[in-house]
Amino acid sequence: MEESLPRLEDRQLTSLEPIEEINVGTEEEPRTLKIGTSLDPTQRARMIDFLTSVELSHGLVEKLLHRFRDAWKSALGVFRWAESRSSFCHVPKAYDAIVDILGKSKQMERMRGMLDEMLKRGFVNLNTVSKVMRRFAGAGLWRDAVWIFDELENLGLEKNIETMNLLLDTLCKEGKVEQAHEIFLALKPHIPPDAYTFNIFIHGWCKLDRVDEALWTIQEMKGHGTQACVISYSIIIRCYCCLHDFVKVYELFDEMHGQGSPPNIATYSTVMNYLIVFEIFQLHFMLGFDV
Repeated sequence: MEESLPRLEDRQLTSLEPIEEINVGTEEEPRTLKIGTSLDPTQRARMIDFLTSVELSHGLVEKLLHRFRDAWKSALGVFRWAESRSSFCHVPKAYDAIVDILGKSKQMERMRGMLDEMLKRGFVNLNTVSKVMRRFAGAGLWRDAVWIFDELENLGLEKNIETMNLLLDTLCKEGKVEQAHEIFLALKPHIPPDAYTFNIFIHGWCKLDRVDEALWTIQEMKGHGTQACVISYSIIIRCYCCLHDFVKVYELFDEMHGQGSPPNIATYSTVMNYLIVFEIFQLHFMLGFDV
């Protein structure tokens, strides 16, 4: 991207959680256990008893992280505890889980630090990038999501149609459709879009009730030699249904037939459900509309 964002090496961070190191092994074979200093003495004693006796496995770590998916301090404590056990190493799936938990809890500095740890271990993958992008965008830090895309090569990944669509989808789902489109215009000379790219924008514009832009996207789609499909039209039809504009719905039905992409059962079901909800199904039936 033309507007440069801070590079990865400038944003390396370590965990900010206060911890206490305790040797739970022997003098000959020490094992350091790291636990949070915020625990009261009773909790601390119980925690140490449990953590030093349990038989550790990747499956157990996965279950514990899932159990504490809404409690980032506990999840991070489990992660660091497992890390402290001798001969145990986290798998990429565990890192992805803790990254997602930290991001969900808006612990962005810790999430960045964990991403740096993953990078050093060569654990960053497309799933990691997806979680980080979505958590940044969900926290209103959409520029940081773009920064992740800009850093893909440094993270060992490629800038291609899959990662471009991931970024665009992330931004559009958070309402940043205009920003996503600007990025798309900058990237499309280097990464040719596909049908999914345009459907991302159609869905994004419709989510903002900007149907004209969604219809224009279909024309833009045709300009790139990509035929609009049933999914493309169905997204717009659902939006028109929400706006109670069923005349436009029927006009789109005609256009779909003319383009060789007739509505399917799902499309008709959507329209019928909305007609029933707004109690005008009988009226349209009496007027002779071919639904």
